[in-house]
Amino acid sequence: PRSHAGGVEHAGLHSATIGASTANLANTILGSGLLGMPHAFASCGFGLGAVLLLVCGGAAAFSLHLLARCAQRAGTPASFYNVANRAMPSATGIIDLAVAVKCLGVGTSYLVVAGDLMPHVAEHLGLPPAWQSRQLWVLLVFAAVAPLACLPTLDALKFTSSLSVIFVLFLTAVVLGHAVPGSALDPCPGEHVSAAPGLCSEETYALSIGMDTLRALPIFVFGFTCHQNIFSTINELRSPTTKRVTAVISLSVGLATALYGVVASAGFATYGRGVASDILASYPQTPLLTVCRLFVSLLVAFSYPLQAHPSRVSALALVRTLLGGAAPSPAAYRTRYAAYSAFFLGTSLAVALTVRDLGILLALVGATGSVTVCWLVPSLLYTRLFVDEPRAWRTVAARAMLAAGCVLAPVCIASIFA
Repeated sequence: PRSHAGGVEHAGLHSATIGASTANLANTILGSGLLGMPHAFASCGFGLGAVLLLVCGGAAAFSLHLLARCAQRAGTPASFYNVANRAMPSATGIIDLAVAVKCLGVGTSYLVVAGDLMPHVAEHLGLPPAWQSRQLWVLLVFAAVAPLACLPTLDALKFTSSLSVIFVLFLTAVVLGHAVPGSALDPCPGEHVSAAPGLCSEETYALSIGMDTLRALPIFVFGFTCHQNIFSTINELRSPTTKRVTAVISLSVGLATALYGVVASAGFATYGRGVASDILASYPQTPLLTVCRLFVSLLVAFSYPLQAHPSRVSALALVRTLLGGAAPSPAAYRTRYAAYSAFFLGTSLAVALTVRDLGILLALVGATGSVTVCWLVPSLLYTRLFVDEPRAWRTVAARAMLAAGCVLAPVCIASIFA
C-alpha cells in the first residue's frame, strides 16, 4: 500500500519484520563511523572513550524513543514533517532542511570511504594503474548504488542491509584478530609491506583530555545518528506497537555499541596514538585485509541508499512547505522526487570526488547535522508535543538533552577549526 504524508510517499506500510527493521536501522548506524572510532578512542583514551561511547549510545536510544513517542501522538504514517507540523509548525522547514543536509553529508562520506579503500584492493590484486584511481572507484561505486538510492521504501533494502551487518561482523573479527597478542595476524610486519614502521609501538592510555578530545566528540555523536530513518522504520514495521518499536531501537543501538566498543578498543590497542582516522589505512596489504577493505567498501555502498531515502523525504516535505503546504498532484510529486534524487546523487558524487579527509568530514557532519538530528530536534519536538506532561521524567530528560546539545554543537564546531 501507498499513502501520502507531508507530500511524501510511503510505500510498504507495516510489512517489515523486526529483523528487517533492525537490520536497516543498524546498517544506518554502522557506516563510516565504525572506521573512525579507533581514532576517536586515541583522542581520549580507553576509559573516557568507553564512557563517551556509552553516553552517546544511550542518548541516541533515548532520543529515538522520544521520536517514536512523537510518532504515536502525531499519527502514522509519520515523518519529520508531520511531527514537526504538529509540534511546532513554524519550524518544520528548518527541521526538514537539517535532516536533508545531514543525510547528504553522511551519504557523501560513504562514497569517500569506498574511493579511499578500493584502490588498495585493486593494487593488491595486481590490476593495472588505471584501475587504482580513486576517482574511478568513486564513480564505479556510485554507478552501482545510485539505482538503489532511488527506491521509495527502506524495506526493499532489507537484503543489502543484512549483508552489510555481516560485513561489519567480519570487519570486527579482523580488527580483533590483529589485536590479540601472539596472533598469526601480524598488524606490523616487516618493511616489505606498507605498514608504517614503528606504528604498533606507539603508546596507549586510559585517559587523555585536550583539544583532540573535543574534536573527537562529534565522531561519537555521528556514530549513533540513525534518527533520519526512525519514522520510515516505524511506518514499515509490521504491528508497530511500543514494545516492538522499542525492541528494534534497543537491538540496533545495542549491537552498534558493542561493535563500536570492540573495534575502537582493538584498533587503539594495536596502533595506539598513531592510529589513522580510517582504521583500515593503518593495516598492511595482505590478502585478508584486501578482502576486508572490499567488504567495507560494499558496506558503505549499501549504506548510501539508507541516507538518500530520508534526505529525499525531508527535502520533499520542505518543498511542500515552501510552496504553501498543499499536497502535490501525483505528477508533481514524481517530478519533485526525480529532481531531488538527481540533486542528492550529483552533489554527493561531486563532493566525494574532491574531498579526501574522512576524519574532517565525519567531525563536521557530526558537529552540525548529527548533533541537530540526534540531540536537538528529538528533544525539542518532544517537549513541544508533550507539553501536557511537564513533570514527566521523559520531558525533564528531554530538556536536559536539549540544553546539552545547544552547548555541544558550538563547542565541537569551534574545536574543529581551533
